[in-house]
Amino acid sequence: MALTAPVLSVNNFNNPKVLENKNAMYMQIVYLILLKKGTFQTRPDMGVSLRERYRYNNSETMKSDLINDIKQQMSQYLPELENAEISVDVNSNDHILTIIVNTVEATYGLQYNQTTDEVTTQDNTIISFTDLY
Repeated sequence: MALTAPVLSVNNFNNPKVLENKNAMYMQIVYLILLKKGTFQTRPDMGVSLRERYRYNNSETMKSDLINDIKQQMSQYLPELENAEISVDVNSNDHILTIIVNTVEATYGLQYNQTTDEVTTQDNTIISFTDLY
């Protein structure tokens, strides 16, 4: 059975758009990283809360804390990615945080610009937190 993820869009035939397989997994990873804890009352601990917890966090342990948060969330909510390799790079000059999730099937990445408060996905889609909240 293929992994699917519905998105708030329509396809060329005006039917609800549904992502499949690697694209669906990528969206699940992005949702989990961006999701603010407490968004879903039935799962109050779900989400890394990237913006809320890491936007102005420049501590020495920030990278390891973020990696551990992502690993913990993935092991609980995306167990098929429990063994994924996660890396975080911080460009202090440009205030850009890059997150890479490396799995057996694919490599997924996103960048968070702490100055503009925007996330750029690997297909160059820009998600603005000001639009989300």
